[in-house]
Amino acid sequence: MVVSAALALPADDLTSDYAKSIIRHSKVADIKAMLKPDIAPCDDFYSHACGNWHRQNPAQLLNDITTDTFKLISKGFDRRLQSLLRSNELKTELEQKLQRFYLSCGLVHRDDVHYKLALENVYREYGEIPALAGDRWNASNFTWWQTVGQIQHKYGRQIVLAVDIMRDIQKQDARASSTCWRRPAPPKDLQQYFGLSAHHAKQTAEQLHALETRLMSSDSSSSSESIEDNLSLYTLAELEEKYGDHMNFTEFFALVLGPNNVPETLYIYDEPYLDNALSIVKSTPPSLLATYVLWQLMQDYLVDATPSTLPKWCVEKTKKYFGKLTDHAENVGKSRPLEHATLKVPYEILNKRFRSAQKIIDREVDQVMNVSRQVDKALDADPPILADVTKLMGNVAQKLQVLKRKAEESINDELSVTQICKRKLEHLKGIMPPNTGTGELWQGSVDQWKRIRLDRLVIEHLLRMGYYETAEELAARSDVRHLTNLDIFQNSREVEDDLANHSTTKCVLWCIDNKSKLRKINSTIDFSLRVQEFIELVRHNQRFEAVKHSRRYFPAYEKTQLNEICHVMSLLAYPADTEMEHYKKYMDPKRWQKLVLDFRHENYRLFQLSSTSVFSAAVQAGLSALKTPHCYTQTCRNLNCPVCQDDLNRIALKLPYSHCVQSRLICRVTGLPLNEHNQPMMLPNGQIFGQMALTDITKDDGTVTCPVTNTKFSNPKIEKVFVM
Repeated sequence: MVVSAALALPADDLTSDYAKSIIRHSKVADIKAMLKPDIAPCDDFYSHACGNWHRQNPAQLLNDITTDTFKLISKGFDRRLQSLLRSNELKTELEQKLQRFYLSCGLVHRDDVHYKLALENVYREYGEIPALAGDRWNASNFTWWQTVGQIQHKYGRQIVLAVDIMRDIQKQDARASSTCWRRPAPPKDLQQYFGLSAHHAKQTAEQLHALETRLMSSDSSSSSESIEDNLSLYTLAELEEKYGDHMNFTEFFALVLGPNNVPETLYIYDEPYLDNALSIVKSTPPSLLATYVLWQLMQDYLVDATPSTLPKWCVEKTKKYFGKLTDHAENVGKSRPLEHATLKVPYEILNKRFRSAQKIIDREVDQVMNVSRQVDKALDADPPILADVTKLMGNVAQKLQVLKRKAEESINDELSVTQICKRKLEHLKGIMPPNTGTGELWQGSVDQWKRIRLDRLVIEHLLRMGYYETAEELAARSDVRHLTNLDIFQNSREVEDDLANHSTTKCVLWCIDNKSKLRKINSTIDFSLRVQEFIELVRHNQRFEAVKHSRRYFPAYEKTQLNEICHVMSLLAYPADTEMEHYKKYMDPKRWQKLVLDFRHENYRLFQLSSTSVFSAAVQAGLSALKTPHCYTQTCRNLNCPVCQDDLNRIALKLPYSHCVQSRLICRVTGLPLNEHNQPMMLPNGQIFGQMALTDITKDDGTVTCPVTNTKFSNPKIEKVFVM
């Protein structure tokens, strides 16, 4: 027991020698409490100085102690969503259905008899679970692919084989017959449900785990291979001929997609997996296969929460199954900064076209009015001369024709830009769910929209980096040219190429074309061009022409650029190959490269674009949110962490670490948090895993195999670990 005592000191007497002595001794005691004297400071100063920090500052062992920025935002959204689902603010039929789902979820208790009866109603539609039915189960009533097809058609649950309808990846066009295969998620622990005995539950769980492992080991695709490399095109007849001994694919597709939607051609993704999976299924006992299929179906209905955590669990489930409804507003909000350039660029172009059209029409109207006044003057003559009036009326007709033509051209120019704005607005609406009363949403629409957005962001990034041909190719393959700003960057490319060839002609024309806008943003690009023209005249020893050039262009910049003008004019007094550092920088050919960068920057400002691409900003933000010191420790890298990958690891090197005040302990075997429900346990070799993982790494004879070192222990002493 530790007893602490405090001496009473007058509040205004803390500056006395006695008070200072008390404070000094207190600080010394605090410092000594942190020290670990059994470690020599010369061997490990950090452990010596802070070795007892964890004892003096114990962290609370909570279910979720992560406090990084992303987690805080996510928790805030969950709290708002939970409050909204409990309120009376939801009006539409879709929102009311969403609310009913959440409220009914909160009434569920996994030990409630009604809940277990409801679970039975789900799987009994497709028969009984052999592990529960025992000898009563009839294998003749079970055909695995028929059951899998019926489940996917009704519930969307993809088991063993998955049928997806998506864009034709190889030909880049939408085809409803494109079909891909992929694996489902691994099974959860069967031990806690349906009242099986511990031995029976463990045996069944091991069998399911072994089957799942065999199915997952069938994967032959490589992460370095593209999706196209793993696709094989088949006709339905070819598929039936090759796999007819295993299953009836025609009937399977009819069950999944409907009898009227059976494809004639399809893609198989990872064909070796399909071959191996069908062979594994054929050699698996029907009872185990039926248990596996129905257990996979049950995963969406099993409540994995205590009464205290049930509200939070229900929010997560609501987001999972109704994500298109719960987060569409968040998606729109998060998309606004990303999509600023999507609408801002055509808006600025439209504004420019409108101003230009206004000036042109005003000028032509003035011409018409001048000729009209001349007609009035001719008619007022006494007597009016018919020949003069006729000639003037011809001029009026001619001016009106010009006015009409210029007005039509201007209107057509504005309409073309308006159509661009309209197309982009229609595209941005794709993030919003359809306003229908049925509640049916095409599940892949938002994912497809996000893929298109990713293509657009990559194209913009490529354009900013100068890879115009690559950007053009990607835009053509993705069919998103009409949603990008390719035309703007292509125009700027011509100017950049001209500057790279040491010519200012096109850039000067660009400045004249955007004169008013450049003046508003206080741009100095036009002055830099005139300075460079002056420098080139001096470089070629055309000093008289340089003086004439300066007299013509420099006076307009005297108020703001007088010092720079004086320095530049001093070049007339020195040879072109001067070694004086102050003037040598003006003659450096690299100034042309700087002009290219300056033009690029001013072009971004002209359309109110940031100097960094949205793609680059999004990647850096994502990497920073995931970055930890472990990402740069070879022994602690995680294969599932993007920052731990070599290429991204270098990109994230100078980015800040994720703001995480406290750590969250995760079991390396199960991936579950280490908490009071899954207490950390230590093997004799010091490796720590969750209590739930011990079942997976322990054999029937009591042998425990460490997943990290592969060390085997026979009936080892496993100690409980306490986190302070």
